[in-house]
Amino acid sequence: MILVVGGTGFVGRHLAQHLVAQVEQVRVLARRPRSAIPPQAEFVPGDVTKPESLAPAMAGVSVIYHLATIPKEKGGETFAAVNVDGVRNTIAAAQSAGIKRFIYMSVIGAMPDPRFPYLYSKWQAEEEVKKSGLEWSILKASIIFGPGDEFVRKSALTVKNVLEASFLPLDAPPSIWTRLLAWGKFIPLVPIPGSGQAKFQPIWVEDVAHCLYLLKNEKFVSQSVSVGGPEHVTYNQLVDLSQEALGLRRVKLPIPPFILGPLAGAMLALGLNFPVTKEQVALLAKDDTTDLDAVQRNFGFTPVALQEKIGYLREGI
Repeated sequence: MILVVGGTGFVGRHLAQHLVAQVEQVRVLARRPRSAIPPQAEFVPGDVTKPESLAPAMAGVSVIYHLATIPKEKGGETFAAVNVDGVRNTIAAAQSAGIKRFIYMSVIGAMPDPRFPYLYSKWQAEEEVKKSGLEWSILKASIIFGPGDEFVRKSALTVKNVLEASFLPLDAPPSIWTRLLAWGKFIPLVPIPGSGQAKFQPIWVEDVAHCLYLLKNEKFVSQSVSVGGPEHVTYNQLVDLSQEALGLRRVKLPIPPFILGPLAGAMLALGLNFPVTKEQVALLAKDDTTDLDAVQRNFGFTPVALQEKIGYLREGI
């Protein structure tokens, strides 16, 4: 039995579906059931911030995939509670159940620098995994794109309607507020954080799921593997691809980080769904890449390029 912790999230649900397709026995642990859980998979309710809720999911499990994480803090959900203590709690539950194999999903750029709270929390979690005594493996990915993603779809929404992107969450239900902001689609501008030259290496979510599946091979025990797509793409190029996919033309408006950072902090403090956090603004000035042949070299297949799948945006925003 394979347990996917956080199996209703963006990557988690794609991984669960991939594992089922590989005829694996799959159990999904999440706070609540969702339609994204494959019917062939077993659902067990649990919350990584509540250690006592984890034990029932561990029975008969041989491999754990830990994907439960948050990219931004909201309300009582903090990086420390979810991204760090949540991993500690899952490790402790695995140890108590005698489970040996533990695979953790992290990000390229995780670092021991508290000035970047999200990346610091992912680094702390990696350290917890490495010292756990379990047969661990870590997959570190660049930005992941596909149906349900946040980063690429939010960037595309700024192209489609800059006001909706600035004030509404993705997939916001119809309301008076959404109707009021609809006129934003006529604003022919798209904000660009800084120079827009920071590089990313977008990787298709189903390719990530396949990498995670292959990572359970014994040869990856005690290894941390970084993956990305087959090309480096700047933020400017990402916006261009979004414009092409949506059939729109906008004027790019560069916004200096010293303006955008405080603006992001103020907007989030007001509870508004600004496209980026203050930390993410700073990170948009840094490259988020690895070797272009990382997937081919480690897993033996070539991931698809962003342009091959960019059409998903037409249905996804």
